[in-house]
Amino acid sequence: MTGRGAAIALGAPGIALAFVFGVLGVASLSGDHSPVLAPQSRSLAEAAGNHDAAEVVRRLVAGEDLRSAADVRMPLKLAGPARLTPLEAAVLSEWTPMLQLLIDAGAPTDTATLRPLRCIAQRERDRNTIAFLAALDEQRTLTCDGVALPAYVRIYR
Repeated sequence: MTGRGAAIALGAPGIALAFVFGVLGVASLSGDHSPVLAPQSRSLAEAAGNHDAAEVVRRLVAGEDLRSAADVRMPLKLAGPARLTPLEAAVLSEWTPMLQLLIDAGAPTDTATLRPLRCIAQRERDRNTIAFLAALDEQRTLTCDGVALPAYVRIYR
């Protein structure tokens, strides 16, 4: 290999790496989050929907309201933001430990709260969440007629 060929061979990986980092830097400036890292949760509901238990605990300690709805981004589930409460986002996340965490923190479990949550779980066909919520609800029979559910668009299903 000639001196010029060796210089190109040694310099090419560094140039390629600099190019990749440059593209990532520009992409992070044009969006609201890093293209490499997961987006930081903007609310308790968003943290609950994205399985971020540590962020949920941090926000609860900071005094965020368990009943407040917020715009929630769930990039692995939803096509765009949806206005959800923390419990609604946890139901959509299909992760019952998050529901338990919110309930242990004082989220309401009365029938008026559980009925829409059970209807969301039923619409999503998530058997684990359906069973979890049914066990909490004193009114075991469920009818979803007339229940207002949050509007959202799933990525799949």
